[in-house]
Formats: sequence, structure tokens, C-alpha cells
Amino acid sequence: MTYDLVIRDAVIVTPAGRLRGDLAADAGRIVAIGPGLPRGAREIDAGGRLLLPGGIDSHCHIAQASVSGEAPCPDDWETATRAAAAGGTTTVIPQSMAARGDDIAARLAAYLAPARGAALIDHAVHVQMPDSSTATLAALPGLAARGFRSVKMFSTYEGYALTDPEMLAILSATAALGMVAILHAEDDALVRHAMAAELAAGRHGLDRHTHARPQAAEAEMIYRVANYAAATGARLHVYHVSGALALAEVARAAARGVAISAETCAHYLCFTAADLARPDFDGAKFLCAPPLRNEADRQALWDALAQGGLQMVSSDHSPSHRMAAIARARAGEAMAFNAFGGGIPGLQTMLPAVFSGGIATNRMTPERFAEVTAAAPARLFGLRGKGVLAPGYDADLALWDPDARWTVRHADMESRVDFTPWDGLQMTGRPVMTVSRGRIVMQDGVIDRQAAGHGRLLAQEGPEA
Repeated sequence: MTYDLVIRDAVIVTPAGRLRGDLAADAGRIVAIGPGLPRGAREIDAGGRLLLPGGIDSHCHIAQASVSGEAPCPDDWETATRAAAAGGTTTVIPQSMAARGDDIAARLAAYLAPARGAALIDHAVHVQMPDSSTATLAALPGLAARGFRSVKMFSTYEGYALTDPEMLAILSATAALGMVAILHAEDDALVRHAMAAELAAGRHGLDRHTHARPQAAEAEMIYRVANYAAATGARLHVYHVSGALALAEVARAAARGVAISAETCAHYLCFTAADLARPDFDGAKFLCAPPLRNEADRQALWDALAQGGLQMVSSDHSPSHRMAAIARARAGEAMAFNAFGGGIPGLQTMLPAVFSGGIATNRMTPERFAEVTAAAPARLFGLRGKGVLAPGYDADLALWDPDARWTVRHADMESRVDFTPWDGLQMTGRPVMTVSRGRIVMQDGVIDRQAAGHGRLLAQEGPEA
């Protein structure tokens, strides 16, 4: 017998723990794990390095069409999935976007069309809910039957914010269909009030961004929608938890029996609100929503991620250019914190940031890393055959050099975004090979650009209990 690919002498992180040995892949799936496996048509000597499941980035914005006048998205399916593969990620789940009154199924079809022939790695899609009209809710059973079993709800942003009755109607519909409802949790009224107060008082500096979107807005919305989920029986997932106050609301909801899970993002684990005050307007590179919080919040998130209070981590890759606005501010143009745009690019840096800050510092074990970056999102979003290293699962792998010490450089990013807030940051641990369904799509930092189109659309089978 000759396997397609055999990785020799790796420390393999499996659901049962770590073992040192070989892993064989054939026809895109893992077929054997153990010592002394038969030869492969292609063999890789891991040299005792760490073999982990490829990451599943369940929260990212890719090739996102403008529906409310935003600037075009710099990253298309190819550049975004190159960036993901460069960082050890083998599956991405972005979202389709729609405006009020849109046909969400038609929007989804238009969104997915460019992915064919372009995406290097596998992908599923969350369906953004623009409203709870009869037509929008009527589309959900057909989408669920086709394998689109997660929806996104915005609670803030003009043109996207859903009302409370709309969220209740959506949660009722998703509960009946066994879908997952995902929440961007910020109370729009409180955000608008706080932002107006900051601007009216002349507090325009970048460091005021975190005050304009207070953590109380996040906690309030989590509390409210968790109650809605309890009343409707819906499965709720909270995106980008930014600090201890929001985290506490997730924990309280879970304690009273709400079917709730939550994630944070790599930038909340690495940076704080102090970074907004960096000189020469460099703080604009750290604008996101919800905003960065304080050091105690950052530590609380690490603790929750390592110990189970948070179930997963994502990039919330939000590709929007920033350098032209920063240049105008540096040239003397008066610009308040809300004039720069927002969002942080992170597809390529997400896994290395969590590895460096988690495994390399002994905050978490490799097993916990594999859980929060791969196994948990696979379970929640119904990606059967993904997320763990075991026979029968897809051969989605990342080989890591745990001792590699390196510096992030914007010039090395595959994304088209014109900055990265991680530029100059020292990291420990780096993926040296990424394998998507048995195909090596990145090796030693070099992307196989011929793999464009290798990625396939995944059907979601609904969350595991």
C-alpha cells in the first residue's frame, strides 16, 4: 500500500492526547495514525515538531460586497484564503451580506459565485439576516436544507441593526430549524448615546473610541438576547467578546441553562485600549468594534479561553484600508476617532498570535489550542469530518515549529489590506506547513498558488449537542 501523503515523526495532537509517530492521508482524508506507517507517494519529515488540526476561522469577512455604501473589500476569495493558509488555517466561515428587503438566498448565491476557482481552502458561509420580514424568514428552511445552518444578527450599525422584535422572530425561526444564531452584541442606543456624548464634549482622540462603545453596551445586549434565546429555545453564539463584563453575562446565561457559546478574537488577546493612544496616529490601526479594553479584560479573556469560559477564538478579519486616513491626520486634518474606519485584518496572524500567547507561554496546552481553534467551531457549525486529527476525518493539518522565533512584517502578509497591527510583534511558534484535504497549500512560508480553486463549499449539518 502507498498512501498519498505520510508525515513522519510528528508530535500529533489527537482527541485522545499527544502521541509521537506518523500520520497518513489518502484521497484527502486521514487514514492512519501511528508508528512505522507504510510509505507515501509524498513524505514529510516532521522532525518531532507539533502536528495540529488546521484552524477553522469561524468569523471573518472575505470578498464582502457593499450593501450600504461602504468601501469595497480589499480581499477577494483568493487573497483571503492565501492569508488563512499562510497562518495555518484550513477552513474559513465568512458571511454573506444583505440590506433590508433583499432576497437573502440571491445575495448568498451572488456572494459564493466568485469563490469557485479562487478559494484555496474549504469554506462555509453564515447568512446575515437583514430583517425578519415574511420573505426573509420564509427563505430559511430552504437554506437550511442546502446546508446553510447559521445566521448572523447585527444589533448595531445603521442599516444593519435589528430591532428586538426582529431578533425574537429570527431566534424563533432558527430554533425551529435547528440552526445557530450568531450575535454581534452591542446595544445600538447606548452606543449612539455614548458616541454623541464624546463628540459633543470635544473628546475626539483615538483613545476615546473605547468610551464611545462602552462594554456595558456589549453586556446589555448579551443579557437581553440570551433571554430571548431562552424564551425561544434558540442556539445562540456571541461573536467577539471583548472583556470581563461581557464575559460575565455569557457565564450567567450559561449558568441558567441558555444554549449559549462565545468567542473572542486574537486582537483582544494581544492588544489593549492603550494601543489606541500610540503616537503619530498609529492608534488608528487598532480601531475595531467592540473596541479593545484594558489589561484586566485582556487577562480575563485569556483565562476564559484556556479554562472553558470561552469556547473558541477567531480573527474577525475585517479588511479595510486605513493608511490614507492616517496620512491625512498626520498632515494636520482634524479627524475624530470615528472618521478613520475600523476593523482589524487577522486571517494570517490569528493562529500564530494565539499559539505564541497561549502555548508558548504555557497559558494553554496544545490540546486546548486544538479545541478552541478547530474542534469547537467544527462542532458548533456542523462541519462533520473537520476539526480533529483522527482516521476518517479530512486531512486538514498544520505542522508547527513550536520554537521558531520570528517577527511579523506587513510585507509578508498575503492579505491586500494596507496595514497590520501586528507589524513588528515578536512571536514564538510558527506554522511551517498547511495541508488542506491532503494537499500541501503552504510549505516553509511559500503558498501554492496553483491551489486556487482547491477549496470547496462545505454543507453545515447543524450543531452537535
